[in-house]
Amino acid sequence: MHTPSTSTSKLQLVARWSALLALSASLASASPRAQADLDILALSQQPIAGSTSPLLGVAELSLGADSSWAATGRITSALGNPEFVIVGDPSPDGSVGAAVLRVPSATTSPPTLRLGRPDILGGQLAYLGTNELTPIVRYDSAWLDGQLLAEEGDTLGASGRRWESFGSVTLRPGGKVFLRGSTSAGGAIFAHHTDSLVLFSGGGTAAGSILRIQRFEISPNGEHWVARVVLTLGRQALIVDGDLLDIGGTGAIETQPVGAALGLGASTWSSFGAMAVDDTGRVTVQAEVQGDSSGGLTIRGDRVIQPLTTQPPFLQFRGNTFGSLAVASNGDAVYLEGEPIIGGAATLDADGDGFADAGYALGANTIGNADWVPLGSSDGFVGTVFVDVPNQAGSEQAVVRFQRSLQGTDVCDGVVNSTGRPSQLEAFGRPGAGANDLTLYCIDLPSGCVGYAIASQEAGFTSNPGGSDGNLCLGRSIGRAIDRMFTVGGPGRGSVALDLTALPQPMGTLAATSGDIWFFQVWHRDSCATGATSNFTGAVSVQFTN
Repeated sequence: MHTPSTSTSKLQLVARWSALLALSASLASASPRAQADLDILALSQQPIAGSTSPLLGVAELSLGADSSWAATGRITSALGNPEFVIVGDPSPDGSVGAAVLRVPSATTSPPTLRLGRPDILGGQLAYLGTNELTPIVRYDSAWLDGQLLAEEGDTLGASGRRWESFGSVTLRPGGKVFLRGSTSAGGAIFAHHTDSLVLFSGGGTAAGSILRIQRFEISPNGEHWVARVVLTLGRQALIVDGDLLDIGGTGAIETQPVGAALGLGASTWSSFGAMAVDDTGRVTVQAEVQGDSSGGLTIRGDRVIQPLTTQPPFLQFRGNTFGSLAVASNGDAVYLEGEPIIGGAATLDADGDGFADAGYALGANTIGNADWVPLGSSDGFVGTVFVDVPNQAGSEQAVVRFQRSLQGTDVCDGVVNSTGRPSQLEAFGRPGAGANDLTLYCIDLPSGCVGYAIASQEAGFTSNPGGSDGNLCLGRSIGRAIDRMFTVGGPGRGSVALDLTALPQPMGTLAATSGDIWFFQVWHRDSCATGATSNFTGAVSVQFTN
């Protein structure tokens, strides 16, 4: 048997080590897989748990504050007929995955042949049912977790009215359940089901006689509501908490003058579109005006936050986050407080590992026209889009979720500034420190003033530091991001994109690492036109992950 010499063995060993080092270097130099922009939660023509039929399509999407979601889904029944069911994922972290959550049943009382218009919150699932299969859907029952809430013919509290049909069921914290529908008295009606209390209905009001109610929205905390109605002579109007909405000093009624505080000259209201109401009762609405100023704009309270536009692509208001940030979209992108946060080139994760998968792409012109639901406190935005799938002609409908989302926890609120409101702060981005993706968004700031972010690894509280009108809610070593100072625009908002590899500290910078908790706030000048006072936004804390 031949025995290799020592020198030969050493040469072979060196060669092997060299090969291993070369392979290691090659792997190290290879580009890491990129994180996706969107997670695919459900995809049409693909299997879905709880059904032997693939999912054929979704509509009427609802998102819970804990990132759970539900929608009306269409599958094929055991008899081969289209069947409308409730699909979704009730888990707060997406761990359960998409599944059929509820199906129609001929054995319930009353029986149901079709389900739809779901809402989900805190693990509870509400939806509507009907025992009719007609082209125009008329829901005759409302349900919560399989238990009947109300059905056609039920009496609505002390009002003596009887329900005839239902248009929506909405869940809010504290066990609040709201129903929209029609009753024996005629016209649409909105009621607080838990208290058997009629909130709003057609008929005579201070704004005039209401012919019909077009839209109704409830604040996240369930304490406020806003309705878009049609008055006599076909004029639209906005009603908030039972009273005519005042915008800029005048009532929000079509053909009536626009309030002078909006700075639009001699203009009148032409129409009202999408709207939302926040936990303080403040309304954000998209509207059309004509006169000295003509076109579409978005208004929050008494301030124009999206200027007039007369040429496409129009920016369509989609709703508010729980922190009152405005979400809008056009054919090209989705915007948060006027800044694009995702576009048509967004990448998708189809297998749930968080990374972009080859061959999946958004269908043409779908991102800005999606059915986005901008609700949720930690997991941001969910929407329906069309997706190009590998090795397949055409696009499939998908439910997707942003990987970027609202981050952090409120530490303190701001103090009222010269705008008459406290400025608010929200953090948006990815939770991983290594992603280096976190932007602070501020609203309700005084226009024309400057501001900058401050950061610390500890919370604290100092009232009116240095003569400021506000409160400092950070403690100990506090750094100032002077290099990222911004000037507040007319809409009263500003943003700061943070560098997580170099967060400011008194003696230099520090990098955020996994497990770190950082506290952020924004200092800003106040009453800039009349004096050099200052104030602070509220503060947030953010815990970073890997």
